[in-house]
Amino acid sequence: MKEKFMKTPPNILIADDEPDTVMFLEQICKREGYDVSVAENGVQALEYIKTQIPDLILLDIQMPLLNGFEVVEALQENENTASIPIIVLTANATKPEQAIKGLDIGADDYIIKPFNFRELLARIRAKLRTRELEENLKKKRNELDMLVRLGMALNNAKEPEHLIHEILNFLLNELPFDASTLELLPATGVHNGFSKTIYTDGKIHTTQSFGNIIENSDTPHLEYIYSLSDAKNILIAPLEEEDTNLGNLYICSNSFVQNPDNRRVIQAASRQITLAIRNSYLYSSLQVYATNLEDLVDERTKELELAQKQLIRSEKLASIGRLAGEIAHEINNPLQPIIINLQSVLEDIQDDIPVDTQAIDIMLEEAERLKRTVKRLLNFARPDTKGIREVSLYEIIQDVLALTQKKIEHTNVKLVTSLNADITNVSVAPDQIKQVLLNLAINAIEAMSNVDQATLTIELASDNKNAQIVIIDNGHGMTKEQINQIFEPFFSTKEHGSGLGLAITHSIIEAHGGKIQVESELHQGTKFTILLPFTT
Repeated sequence: MKEKFMKTPPNILIADDEPDTVMFLEQICKREGYDVSVAENGVQALEYIKTQIPDLILLDIQMPLLNGFEVVEALQENENTASIPIIVLTANATKPEQAIKGLDIGADDYIIKPFNFRELLARIRAKLRTRELEENLKKKRNELDMLVRLGMALNNAKEPEHLIHEILNFLLNELPFDASTLELLPATGVHNGFSKTIYTDGKIHTTQSFGNIIENSDTPHLEYIYSLSDAKNILIAPLEEEDTNLGNLYICSNSFVQNPDNRRVIQAASRQITLAIRNSYLYSSLQVYATNLEDLVDERTKELELAQKQLIRSEKLASIGRLAGEIAHEINNPLQPIIINLQSVLEDIQDDIPVDTQAIDIMLEEAERLKRTVKRLLNFARPDTKGIREVSLYEIIQDVLALTQKKIEHTNVKLVTSLNADITNVSVAPDQIKQVLLNLAINAIEAMSNVDQATLTIELASDNKNAQIVIIDNGHGMTKEQINQIFEPFFSTKEHGSGLGLAITHSIIEAHGGKIQVESELHQGTKFTILLPFTT
């Protein structure tokens, strides 16, 4: 059953010890529709106000036991009564200072007996309007404060169950009701159906699939429902988001108290609560999604790591196969003439023919070739980093330039250097680094054959962590495919190259904890950058 709220008539307290004046005032006030109460003296007036606060007081100054001034002062001392409008009634027209005193201590207006009743009613209406505006402003301010506190409570609770508990507790603490229930409908996407009730005595009742607490509970407006279960009235606030009803908020009372202010507060609060519930479930969903995402990422990472290990293993096996083939090729080449000449020498010995010294020379030459190949392979596999010490890279580069000076002059290569002689705090095996730089310098010079204005640039610089050696040529350059294979053993861009020089260079730099990088463009030139860490 829907009820319209009836506006309660203003209550006026008449405090006067003259019966004729009281009767006259009571008649004109009741004729205006006001609810009237009477006190014969100041003591009775204060006792009445303890039980019911009137909307306005018509207060006589001259009264027994407690005069009007003392009543005003008593009311001003209490914050609950200080704002009651007071019209002072005075019969002494010759002493306006009495009225002024009344205004000074807290009265709102005065009128002198005998008075015109129309004027009195006009003053009463004006003061009641002012009080109503002040009370409405105070209510609005209190409602706003409550909504701010509600917002803070909602912000502090992120988990849905905790949030719902906070909402119901907050409403019971702020509003004069006996129980509060929050129902979430199952078809909203935020929950499978749920309700929770909290009573003022602290009892909590929770159910799943709450269903409809009342018939037509998804009503789109706020209303009071009477005689439902144990509650004598229930205030229902739908929790609506656009066109979706997430659920309902029920505020239950065992009395028939109806207050339009409560309706307004609950209606405003329901909008905040709806948004908070939706955000809370979104937050929970994101947490679940984030957890699942982390698990999924971990699973995929493990799969990728396994695939990477398998790929590396396959690549290693393929590299070993290629390396074995190249080693076999490099060894078989000198072995073939050695075997042939050994067989020839053996036949000569068996036939008592003098041994051909030229055959022996060929075998020695091929054996030396085998020895060099094996040494290079050992340098590639296990670079000799013995004798590491703190040296001047500037001096090492100067030694390399001295060794390549003749070659640079004979090939008409222009040399450009930019060397920082102060870089000394680098620990290396000098012979190994000299071998690296010599190999790169010779490769650069040979890469610029038949190039106009051939230029070799060598730089020595540093950053915060490393010494940097840069060797640049403007030679023939390399393709991307060649760059990807440049450090593989037995790969060479030269017609008669062994293919071990850059592989050994790479191995030596890595053994020193450094890095070697290459940049190149076909017909533009090549740039090698060596990074060697500073001694810590």
